[in-house]
Amino acid sequence: MLFDSPQELNIDVHFARVVDTIEKYDVQRMVIDGMTSYSTALQDQAVYRDFFHALVAYSKHRLMTTFFSYENPEFLGLSTFMPDFPVSSIVDNIILLSLVEIKSSLRRCLTVVKARGSPHQFDSREYVIGQGGITLLPFDETVAKVLPLARYSGILSRAPSRLPEAALPLESR
Repeated sequence: MLFDSPQELNIDVHFARVVDTIEKYDVQRMVIDGMTSYSTALQDQAVYRDFFHALVAYSKHRLMTTFFSYENPEFLGLSTFMPDFPVSSIVDNIILLSLVEIKSSLRRCLTVVKARGSPHQFDSREYVIGQGGITLLPFDETVAKVLPLARYSGILSRAPSRLPEAALPLESR
């Protein structure tokens, strides 16, 4: 674990400290939680972009798995899921974790927005966190009656809508 206070951040010194820690402990996986703190702490957005580019380039050079969390300022619903500058061309994968309200109950939702060089589904899937970690709930028509997200469209919008029975496969009606 490495922590630097965002209020007292010298970004060049911080980057050097991150690199030194990675090399000292031969880190193979890194999680940065969160990029929003850097964006807020750094007044100059060009410096923030350069820092982000440098972290991604360094991670790729080391073939290190790196997760950058970016907190969307909206609690429910999305007007956008990208940070203050476009990162899609820089990163290899984008995974969106969100909350969806279904029948007055909050549900966790995962969407793979981008997976460079890898086939993937663009479905939004429900996941649960419990004993043993994260479980991605299955998506198939036979369980659509018991998995609420499978019966809704517009999950990433502010107001998901329930699919009409006629739109569902016969097996899940």
